[in-house]
Amino acid sequence: MTPKIVHTAVGILILIHGIMFFLGAGEMAHIGVPDISDEAFAMGEGAHEIVAMFNVFLAVVLLGSRNLEGTAATQVLKGTTVGLGLLTAGVAYHSQSLPAEMAPPVPAIAIFIGLTAWSGYVAWGKSEG
Repeated sequence: MTPKIVHTAVGILILIHGIMFFLGAGEMAHIGVPDISDEAFAMGEGAHEIVAMFNVFLAVVLLGSRNLEGTAATQVLKGTTVGLGLLTAGVAYHSQSLPAEMAPPVPAIAIFIGLTAWSGYVAWGKSEG
């Protein structure tokens, strides 16, 4: 396993997530709040679109990092691992704290744990050589 493979896989997954989040922003703003006001809907939809844009931004950075080599690639991957760890904590927290119809699905926790572990293994656990 190389950083390039992890950068590519995580970058593509984050890109897909960002696109889906953007396309579903309006629907997600209505979930759990059927009688939402127009102003609150616009706020919720806009917040989801901003989340989507951050996902696309991260995907561009990761996919752009695919051709880095050596220490540079490993450093980006270490940062990615820390970020994925924070995302995992957020997904776990929100899967428990939000109403069921608004919460991330429980399998999302397993996906983020797997991505974090894989990224961390390649960044720290694998000897270069």
